Amino acid sequence: TDLLTPVVQDVILVEDNAVATWQHQQEVTARLIQCCAFYDAEIARQEERIGDISRALENLQEYKNNKAFEQKARATLNASLTDAQNCLNEAKLAKHRFEMELGRWSTTESAPATANNEV
Repeated sequence: TDLLTPVVQDVILVEDNAVATWQHQQEVTARLIQCCAFYDAEIARQEERIGDISRALENLQEYKNNKAFEQKARATLNASLTDAQNCLNEAKLAKHRFEMELGRWSTTESAPATANNEV
């Protein structure tokens, strides 16, 4: 039995490493899912912002009697609209990157089976 002890220890070490790797994978996957959810919320926020700015631009017609105000407001709103569109595009790109990474990390669905504890 003395000859088997190192082999058994090696098997236990390999099993422990497999479980630790699986746990790490699950932690990374959970974090990536959180990041995707964050960017989903950011995308919705930017889309809402774009809608609000677009409506404000449409409502500027009410100020056609005050051209100076209308022009200044239009310039400010157009700059805000451009910023919101850029933020939206960045959020979509970031979410796509996290989704791609999530696909890479979430290939294993279940914990590894071990000799000590079949899963």
